[in-house]
Amino acid sequence: MLIFVVVSLTCEPPEPNTDNHVMTFAIILSVAFPLFLIMDPVGNMPIFLALLKNKSNKQQRQIMMRELLFALIFIVGFYFVGNIVLGYLKIEASTIRIA
Repeated sequence: MLIFVVVSLTCEPPEPNTDNHVMTFAIILSVAFPLFLIMDPVGNMPIFLALLKNKSNKQQRQIMMRELLFALIFIVGFYFVGNIVLGYLKIEASTIRIA
């Protein structure tokens, strides 16, 4: 799963075309959809709610923001160092894309 995250974040965006709105939507979709599948928010919701049921609303918000910040740092980190990690492991991105 970690390798899939690295590859999906290091893939090249679609080739530009003349319609800027279509291009922007294609880039957003090419990044957001794999992240949605990886993070599985619907499947993780019951676990998350069960763990936080004894916390106040303020504590729940603080915990959610902290975890979202950790996820953002992790994703942005792999965006910038994903190719380096793949190079260190001697794995080509095309190999993982096939899998």
